[in-house]
Amino acid sequence: MNSVTDRPAATSLTRPARVRLELKNLLGLALPIMIAQLATTAMGFVDAVMAGRVGPRDLAAVALGNSIWVPVFLLMTGTLLATTPKVAQRFGAGSYSEIGPIVRQALWLALVVGLMATTMLFSAEPILHIMKVDPELIGPCMQYLHGIASGLPAVAFYHVLRCFSDGLGRTRPAMVLGLCGLALNIPLNYIFIYGHFGVPAMGGVGCGWATAIVMWVMALGMAGWERWAPAYQSSELFSRFDWPQWSVIKRLLGIGLPIGIAVFAESSIFAVIALLIGSLGATVVAGHQIALNFSSLVFMIPYSLGMAVTVRVGQALGRQEPREAVSPPVSAWARRWPMRAFPRA
Repeated sequence: MNSVTDRPAATSLTRPARVRLELKNLLGLALPIMIAQLATTAMGFVDAVMAGRVGPRDLAAVALGNSIWVPVFLLMTGTLLATTPKVAQRFGAGSYSEIGPIVRQALWLALVVGLMATTMLFSAEPILHIMKVDPELIGPCMQYLHGIASGLPAVAFYHVLRCFSDGLGRTRPAMVLGLCGLALNIPLNYIFIYGHFGVPAMGGVGCGWATAIVMWVMALGMAGWERWAPAYQSSELFSRFDWPQWSVIKRLLGIGLPIGIAVFAESSIFAVIALLIGSLGATVVAGHQIALNFSSLVFMIPYSLGMAVTVRVGQALGRQEPREAVSPPVSAWARRWPMRAFPRA
């Protein structure tokens, strides 16, 4: 079972050579992750651009919707991120048969958090009233959120399957599917915004339904990839069915929930700003969304590096080589990002 993270005979290398090797392996993981993250974030940018062509009201509705669903999305995916270190450790240790059972329990957790996130979005209207958002924007904003909410369970399943693949050092599937999702998002936006092929014109609200379809396509694509690609067969993910095991799920939550809450809190700072200016009208909110799209794209660079380091550290600890886990290229990132994901047990 080979991947870009397989460890060559590096013990005899000099320190500079080990640093170069580690950087090569780290970037081999990080670049596909970065492209995948940028492609996913770019979907929001595409939504903003295409909704903005309809009018500032449509763009403002999408912007307000993003300020609600993106923090919920990050809370959900951050919680599920615990799958990556669990898989990486067992892959590093060569315990391939233990990977499938953990991922199956993570999928049960994904079902729960996906449904909870969906419920949160369907119940978000009181927040808009409390923040005194322009009444003309509340209706289209909620319609947009309803579309997004229908795709969140798919996002949860996709993220677990992606974490499974990343933990094995296989980061390219997420990159390919991310780019395919972005390419699919553009024509679907056009169909739902302007109304084609029997679909009524929805304006900016249509971006939510287009995005939901893309979410389900990406989830099914990742499941199919991992079901049939030879690299995943030794993990036996699809070989059997397991009922929920709450002891395993509890351990996953113990690692993932703090990560999810931390990312949720950080992203909520920007979300609250959008809600606070919601009473100032569509043009102001639309301008804020344009600026926020750029900052979101920039944020994905360090975020992707952190995810790659999580894989490197997990696999090194699985091989019982803690020294490799804090090699110079990864030590700074490891101290601030992934080490909290690796308990002793």
